Amino acid sequence: MLVKRRAEQAWRQWLKSQYATDEALQRAWGNPAVRLSTVTLPTPRRRRSQPSGLLHRPRSEQDLIDFAEFQQDMMADCVCHFAKTVREVTGGRKLVIFFYGYTFEFGAIRNGAATSGHYALAKVLRSPDIDILCSPISYWDRGLGGSAPAMSAAESVTRAGKLWLFEDDTRTYLAKDSRFPGWIDGADTLADSQSLLLRNTAEVALRHFGTWWMDLGATGWFDDPELWKVMRNLHRLDEVMLAQGPPFTPEVAAVVDERSILHTAFGSDVVTRPLIYEVRRPLGRMGTPYGQYLLSDVLNGEIPAKMLVFLAAWHLSKEERIQLRRINEGKLKIWCYAPGYLTEGEDPKTAMKELTGFELEALSGTTAWAEPTDRGRQLGLTAGFGVRRPIQPLLTVVDAKPEEILATYPNGAAAVALRRLPDGPSVFVGVPNLTSELLRLAARQAGVHLFCQEDANIYANGPFITIHAAQDGDLAIDTGIRTNVWDYLTGESLGQGPRLSLVMQKGETRILVCGERIVATAAESSQAEKRFSADK
Repeated sequence: MLVKRRAEQAWRQWLKSQYATDEALQRAWGNPAVRLSTVTLPTPRRRRSQPSGLLHRPRSEQDLIDFAEFQQDMMADCVCHFAKTVREVTGGRKLVIFFYGYTFEFGAIRNGAATSGHYALAKVLRSPDIDILCSPISYWDRGLGGSAPAMSAAESVTRAGKLWLFEDDTRTYLAKDSRFPGWIDGADTLADSQSLLLRNTAEVALRHFGTWWMDLGATGWFDDPELWKVMRNLHRLDEVMLAQGPPFTPEVAAVVDERSILHTAFGSDVVTRPLIYEVRRPLGRMGTPYGQYLLSDVLNGEIPAKMLVFLAAWHLSKEERIQLRRINEGKLKIWCYAPGYLTEGEDPKTAMKELTGFELEALSGTTAWAEPTDRGRQLGLTAGFGVRRPIQPLLTVVDAKPEEILATYPNGAAAVALRRLPDGPSVFVGVPNLTSELLRLAARQAGVHLFCQEDANIYANGPFITIHAAQDGDLAIDTGIRTNVWDYLTGESLGQGPRLSLVMQKGETRILVCGERIVATAAESSQAEKRFSADK
């Protein structure tokens, strides 16, 4: 009871800071009876309700939206408070690090992603007292053939002048604790363990992250000098990237709006799991690097990507809608699930048309599954995708021409459409999911450079291209430039770019160097080993 009373007091204080007067609160909630001094916490039953489906609507469900934001603010304020305390007590002589900002990872939460407390990342990034934010590598898609994605909008973290730190708790072949193999994808041999660590550590260097290897079971997961050779072999690459590596500015940006996430209802993981959590698998395999961003960075005009994938842009003001169209002129935009659907006093159809260029309407009586049309198959789609169940809301394009429709719902309504607008190509995807095929199709329309035209995990920056094979077989690589290409680890010449062929096995990692021959030679590795031993 004491905890509940204190939570209620904090809730009332927070509402007063937002609305100031009873009248303002009553207007926002559409409830003339509510008072700042007596308002209570939403009941568990209310918090688990779906009055409008999987997304809470402003006004009629504003209490739930506000409660979600309150939860984020409480967590963020706590983080910032402790950061300031540490900064002051240490006189600024210690680095301040927090595990926070799991923007993409908590899309899998059934209670609604807002309950996590991690959706105030933009607020935390404004704190001058935080140096580093950290999380494990995502537990989704981290095994052999996977992409090892970040849990957070990691590129927004680095753009804010903070370091994003990967806690690499890869389950190596030495992991004997039976508690972990079931939920941490890993490796069962030394060679596979080395390949995973090579992929992870090279990705960190090319995206300008930091990393540390963590023996999660405290049972010697990394207790083999052969594993540490991976770190030593990448020393030269790390030096090059630190000295002259350009910022990581991929041509594809995956974008999430924190405010939109606050509208997710209980059970909304049927949408957010495939669209925000699992989507990192097809993004990773599309054949070109991508970055993970908050919508606020896009609105500021700071993202130079040619292709923007708006995974959650469901609640935008009119000014934000206009701004997004204006500053992203000429770029391809992918609008996922319910873009602009949640409005405050505006007609949702008008708002969605203004944002996407499509006339969208609500759909019922069918499942959220999309099958390619003939036009879609001509452009490279071969497989259906989505979720095989009805969901609400579910939207369809009602003004699409046949040549614009790439996939349809089971009832024949347009589920995926591509339209060329004066301000650039626009793609609407009504089902809560994406595929690597669709992303490659869009990338070609956007003029994005694809390093390969089939599934492969690619990380590229500066002269380096890291490839982690998603399947066995020949892989046709397009380096994008006509220059000599070398194998970073062996120094072997692989031929003249831009096109070359590699034979790879699933889970194999290769690092290519374009231009100057840069190699982790035995001498360099030996010197790195001495420096490493001295540091220890």
